Amino acid sequence: MNHSLFHEEEETIRTAEELIECLAPSDDAWPSHYRNLLDKYRKLLSQSMRLTNIGDIMQSQLRNLNDQLRQAEEKYRLIFENAPIGVIHFDHHGAVTACNSNFAHVIGASREDVIRLNLFADLKDRHAIAAIRKTLSGEDSHYEDYYTSVLGNKTSAIKCEFAPMVSQDGSVVGGIGLLEDVTERKRAEEALRESEERHRRVFENIQDVYMETLLNGTVVEVSPSVETVLGFSREELVGSSILSIYHVPEERQLLIAKLSEDGAVSDHELSLKCKDGRVTQCSTNARLIHDESTDCWHICGVIRDISERKRTEDILRATFQRFYTMLSGLHSGVLLVSEEGKIEFANQAFCDMFDLDDVPSGLHGLSPSEMIQKIRDSYAPPAEAVARIQEIVAQQRPVKAEEVAMSDGRTYLRDFVPIFIDGNRYGQLWHHQDITERKKAEDQIKASLIEKEVLLRELHHRVKNNFQMIAGLLILQADHIADEDHRASLREAEARVLAMARVHEKLYQSDDLGKIRMDEYLSELAEDLIGFQSDEDTRIALTTKMQPVVFDIDNAIPCGLILTELVTNALKHAFPKGGEGVIEITLRRISGNEYQLVVRDDGVGFPENYTVEKSVSLGLKLVQAFAKRFRGEITLEGCRGAEVRIDLKHD
Repeated sequence: MNHSLFHEEEETIRTAEELIECLAPSDDAWPSHYRNLLDKYRKLLSQSMRLTNIGDIMQSQLRNLNDQLRQAEEKYRLIFENAPIGVIHFDHHGAVTACNSNFAHVIGASREDVIRLNLFADLKDRHAIAAIRKTLSGEDSHYEDYYTSVLGNKTSAIKCEFAPMVSQDGSVVGGIGLLEDVTERKRAEEALRESEERHRRVFENIQDVYMETLLNGTVVEVSPSVETVLGFSREELVGSSILSIYHVPEERQLLIAKLSEDGAVSDHELSLKCKDGRVTQCSTNARLIHDESTDCWHICGVIRDISERKRTEDILRATFQRFYTMLSGLHSGVLLVSEEGKIEFANQAFCDMFDLDDVPSGLHGLSPSEMIQKIRDSYAPPAEAVARIQEIVAQQRPVKAEEVAMSDGRTYLRDFVPIFIDGNRYGQLWHHQDITERKKAEDQIKASLIEKEVLLRELHHRVKNNFQMIAGLLILQADHIADEDHRASLREAEARVLAMARVHEKLYQSDDLGKIRMDEYLSELAEDLIGFQSDEDTRIALTTKMQPVVFDIDNAIPCGLILTELVTNALKHAFPKGGEGVIEITLRRISGNEYQLVVRDDGVGFPENYTVEKSVSLGLKLVQAFAKRFRGEITLEGCRGAEVRIDLKHD
């Protein structure tokens, strides 16, 4: 507004008034309409001056408002640019008109790329598009989800609050969005949910009982496993007093006292009542916790049923006591060394055997070197004995029944047993037994056995000589008998006697006076028989196929007599005088205690339809009798000579 113009007009009016006063000193000198016109003009000039003052005030206020607007715009710009969250503006067509750097950073793109976007055309997430449409319809909207940017392919968890931008006439001209990257929060929430789910599964499936109570005993929480342990359901206990399940109510006060003193307890034992009235032994790990929200102290802990453990401990305690009593009462010395190399146990017999003045408990905790110093002089010689002990310990291999000479002339039998459980070493056991008297008795028995063995060999030798004397008498008797059949009978008897004599001869010649090698005995017996009974004109060859079989004397004699009868029968009937032939003898084990004896010749064979039962020969009758002793079966074969098989069962 032009203020100088108002001043000029004011000066003109004032000059006109002065001129009028000079020319017409009275009001009647000028026409009245001129003076009215001058008064109106003066009034208009006065109003113009007032308007000028108002304009000055308004112009000053406008300048202030412009300054405030610029400051507000600068503040908004600073807030927009430096906001810790992303900010985006878009028009009513969905075109992005502005965004800050944080918005671009969250979606992994540049601001220039974002501003070129049209949210309706370019977004792929239908839920995000729906939230924007809702905003442009005039309502606030919300979007929160994992979002993959169409520009940078960056996937983030975002939270966006949309609000409409409204003009003065109330129409929606666009919207504004506040974007926050909540990926870390989402991860934390998911981790929290997973943690809560794990804890929930643990809470619901834990075999022990989780319980939370107030100091007055009110049960605040308890896990479902309480029904397995105590028989009560969770619903029955929550809100009730835990004192109802204490078998000894004073244990509750003792628990609270310990918690008040230490803040926590571990493996604290309790006796709790089950729903069916049984009392079960339990242990608890508990802690005193202050709940600030309610200003109450809670006892939180886990209760475990240890009834089975207590029963096992009682059994182990009783077993340990039995073994301790048994080992303490043994007459042989026992020394137990721990895995750390310390003496863990010694019985009184050990102290007595090594002439120790200590009581067994006085040896506990000694090191091996200290123990060796106490007992080294009991050995003979000490240096070698100590070296042997050190060797045994170093090798860590079991030693059984090792004889040890002592300095006083006694003899100990020593055992060393390294103790391993599931592959882990748990120490070592030394066992000493005084065998001095037993050694003396063994020496006496050995001397007596040697003497008896000599006597037994002499006895078998004399029995053999007597049988040979009888055989000689039979020979002499046969020489004085004219009848050939009678002479042959005496010679058969002589062969039987010699068969028995041969058994006793083998016995006193063998190392074992009670056992006979049948392959050797039968071979020699057959050779004697062929040499003794064959005519000079008959040439008989002997072949043997025998396994190394051992019989005792009670079974060897009848087996030898069977062979004697069969070989004698073959020599007598199988080969004509002046002929040649082969006698083959086989002895083999069939299985277990079953054997087979076969005597085969290539002579004239058996008569047609010949059987053992039809035979009137004394020899074959004797074979039958001896075979029955072995529960044997006799089989005859007459093709291409004669073959007799006897299956023997030797007990």
